[in-house]
Amino acid sequence: MTTRLGDLVELGHIEAQLRSTEGKLSDLANELERLGRRRRDELDAFERRKEQHEALRRRAAERTAEVDELDRRVRSYQVRLDNEIISYKEMEHLREQIRLLRHKLDEMTEESLSLMEQTEQDEQQLREDEKAHQERLAEVDGEISTVQARVASLEAERERQRRERQACVEKLPPHMYEEYRRLLEQVPDPVVPVQGGNCGGCHLKLAETTLERVRAEREVVRCENCSRYLYWAQR
Repeated sequence: MTTRLGDLVELGHIEAQLRSTEGKLSDLANELERLGRRRRDELDAFERRKEQHEALRRRAAERTAEVDELDRRVRSYQVRLDNEIISYKEMEHLREQIRLLRHKLDEMTEESLSLMEQTEQDEQQLREDEKAHQERLAEVDGEISTVQARVASLEAERERQRRERQACVEKLPPHMYEEYRRLLEQVPDPVVPVQGGNCGGCHLKLAETTLERVRAEREVVRCENCSRYLYWAQR
């Protein structure tokens, strides 16, 4: 194999490795984005869970305040009834109001106690939910760290491949590299082996004279059909 052809083959191999590395990095970027969404969804879901608990706590507090206010009204009416000089009609009205308010007070007190009990139970459940939430976060963060480590490794690999690629480019005559670059814009594999008498790129049959020239490995030969650079891989 000629030196120029060997340099082209090596460049083609490095280009293929570099494309593979870039593809893996792209996949990992997508994976990091997916994990980021998963983490944000987990945080949002637990935030909503805490808001639900706070809403329940507010309802319980509001109902307790309503009970206290109703009790205050009942007591104030009772004080008037016990201590003030009022007409019989007003006395009967106050007694009826006290009776109605006490009935309502009993209902609201029962509801208030129920809400307080629900709040206490939900607070205990919230602690368990938070523990599970933290475990899920830790799992996602672990996956993110693993992917980030893989990204760092591949980025270092890509940098090494880029340096190797540049070293190969510098070995080639400028006109040959320009031809290679123009071909690379059209096909992903500008340098291919001969496979069973066919071009390894376009897979069309090669002329016997072309095969002989490739087999001789004394010059750089290109496919007469697709212009790819050819090399003899059969031993």
